[in-house]
Amino acid sequence: PAHPLRGVLAIPAFRRLWGVTAITAIAEWQSLLALSALATQLTSGYRAQSFALGGVVATKLLPAMLLGPLAGALADKLDRRHQMVVCDVLRAALFLSIPLVGELAWLFAATFLIELCALFWIPAKDASIPNLLRRPVQVETANQLSLIMTYGVAVLVASGVFSALSKLGPELIPSPEGSAYLALSLNGIAYAFCALVVGTRIPEISGRAVTQRDAQPGLLAMLRDGVVFLRSTPLVR
Repeated sequence: PAHPLRGVLAIPAFRRLWGVTAITAIAEWQSLLALSALATQLTSGYRAQSFALGGVVATKLLPAMLLGPLAGALADKLDRRHQMVVCDVLRAALFLSIPLVGELAWLFAATFLIELCALFWIPAKDASIPNLLRRPVQVETANQLSLIMTYGVAVLVASGVFSALSKLGPELIPSPEGSAYLALSLNGIAYAFCALVVGTRIPEISGRAVTQRDAQPGLLAMLRDGVVFLRSTPLVR
């Protein structure tokens, strides 16, 4: 089992993308902790804090519920590397804006926009993986590495980092929201770094398996095919 892992990680382009995936996954889990903490700190009273906490979770889920299929179809039409860079730059700006504004309403709006960017970033990243590998058989191993990082290692690392920032934050930013502001600012820096890496160090992401773009179906046709497949496949439905 170690041999396929070494073979995949020996590919420089995939190794860089896997590193970007690790950073973004850690930042995503840390943002859930920081935004939840900040939402309760910007309100007073049990009801208001409960509403704020639920609002963070709702605004993180709402984009996927409303625009998930559309984002996936558009990701197949655009240049993947450019799309990932733009999304990371926007996420960096949005995370850095939350401490600057310091308002609950903007926290909800920025969270919604951040998750909207993630909707376009994730399909572009997933679809680019086969272009970075040397053999089709490596796709399964590459996907396993991404899943282990995103839903395993990243969760533990993000929890540890946020715990450390909870102690360090009040010393650097003397306010009740200091820890959350520090965590969100680090997220912004992390996404800016990822945009730089993707834009300058992984040009292979722009490669496409389909050489004739005109041969691709239209956006509405892709959405229609997806709905038909869902209706006709009970297991997926």
